[in-house]
Amino acid sequence: MVSAHGTVRVVLVTAGDGYVEAVRYETGELRPRAPVYVAYGERRLREARAAMRKLGGDRMRLGLLGFPDGGLEQLLQAHWWRDVPERSPTTGAVRPPYPEALDRSVAYDGDDLRRELVRVLRETRPTTVAFPDPLDRHPDHSATGVFVLLALGDRLARDGRLPRLLAYLVHWPG
Repeated sequence: MVSAHGTVRVVLVTAGDGYVEAVRYETGELRPRAPVYVAYGERRLREARAAMRKLGGDRMRLGLLGFPDGGLEQLLQAHWWRDVPERSPTTGAVRPPYPEALDRSVAYDGDDLRRELVRVLRETRPTTVAFPDPLDRHPDHSATGVFVLLALGDRLARDGRLPRLLAYLVHWPG
């Protein structure tokens, strides 16, 4: 896409702040405090921005939703509505703790995540959407795939058409 003079918009659903093993390894602490996890997420965001600059310069944009890393499956199963938001087990947040999040007022609930994805699709009007396959064995990846399909279903109902869809697998047996 970038090589064909197009633009790419990457939207991160989480900042990676729930990677407990990595934070424990880096800090040497068995139970790191919430701000340490947020700082880890901020570092991952800096790394993602740097990678995008190297790959596509000003034709690639990064957006962050900032939902709870390691908690997306719970948004589908137990925390769909705003009155019962998920609390991140690592950051302790019930809303995105990152200043650069696209909307810091969203709650950690499934309906808000679906609505944010619908908003991104409406604003960007993509011709192609690449997203994690709902069959991915990683719970966050699988849940993200389901949320993207739900958001695309809203777009289909409204516009009557869909962009080209590319689902990818990261975690799969064998």
